Amino acid sequence: VSTENQLAVSKHVNFWFPVVEQIMTEILKAKRDSSNPKYKGVVFGWWGGSTKKLRKKMEQLADQFPEVPIRHIEHYNPAAQGDAFCTGSPFKEINDSLKEIGMDAIDWLPTQGWDASYRKKKKGSSSSSSSKVTGRGTIKDVDGDSDYEDDDEEVTRIGKFIQSTKDLHKMFMERLSGIEDEDYSELPPITQLAKTKLMSFEDAMESIIEV
Repeated sequence: VSTENQLAVSKHVNFWFPVVEQIMTEILKAKRDSSNPKYKGVVFGWWGGSTKKLRKKMEQLADQFPEVPIRHIEHYNPAAQGDAFCTGSPFKEINDSLKEIGMDAIDWLPTQGWDASYRKKKKGSSSSSSSKVTGRGTIKDVDGDSDYEDDDEEVTRIGKFIQSTKDLHKMFMERLSGIEDEDYSELPPITQLAKTKLMSFEDAMESIIEV
């Protein structure tokens, strides 16, 4: 939500709703017209209190598509103060809802098989293999099969993203576990900044102009 000029959340939501409404309409149309039962349903995740108003409007839109199974998952805003977002299991709830409407669960942080769509079978080959992330984006065939060639650049990029996300999650969990041991002593107020002489625009831009 934009905070520029203290724009109210409600105004921000109202401004973007026509765009969101059109996107949701197209999603529901595609779900309704799909011939594959595994693609008929949709699960919406509503994170944060401000999304509840948007959810009500989307439920009214969904009434136009009664043949589409829909589930809603509400949870805290990831940017909320404290660790509210870490309570509960929103990702598990989404997967449970997907299974409930006959769809496949999401592998939120995959280790094996995620790169299958980037692998091309070599001519004359009939065997199959799978691969996994073995380090920071390094891809290795589980069975040592060399009958496949990878889109190396894309596979490496996504592999690094998966690994860095896992590293970040590990660091975050370690950080949470150490909060109880932190010193909550009160810090002195910051006063020197207000005493700093205000620079003129010309002086502030001087170094940039020289470049």
